[in-house]
Amino acid sequence: MSSVSAGRSALRMYNNVLYCVGKKFDITLPDESVVENNIWVGTADSALPTGTGISWQWNVFQGVPRPTANGIVGDPQFVDPGSGGDTIHSVDGYQLKSTSPVLGNGAVVSANGGRDYWGNPVSATAKPNRGAYNGPGR
Repeated sequence: MSSVSAGRSALRMYNNVLYCVGKKFDITLPDESVVENNIWVGTADSALPTGTGISWQWNVFQGVPRPTANGIVGDPQFVDPGSGGDTIHSVDGYQLKSTSPVLGNGAVVSANGGRDYWGNPVSATAKPNRGAYNGPGR
């Protein structure tokens, strides 16, 4: 979701899985970005932006250097990581195991759309999972 505020871009990026173990992340974010509840899996030479207008909250980092002191470092425990194919229906491996440390402890995001990638409900008041899957652990 993005919007324009006082002539500058603003981005709120939440509840995604970014999985790239074959090459480094090298991304740029607009000023006034909020990046929360995402799971980043990648390489140690990845570069995530740390500008003063970028807020990193409630993210998970596996293999990727944490850009701020906030967030969990470690394995999010996907069901079958790296198994995604080239269709939107081939990503079930990015659902979370029942032993995942990121179940039910993300930040509540207002106006979150009410559903996750798989159609599971996402509450406007209860803490969601981190990442794109908000169902029970599998």
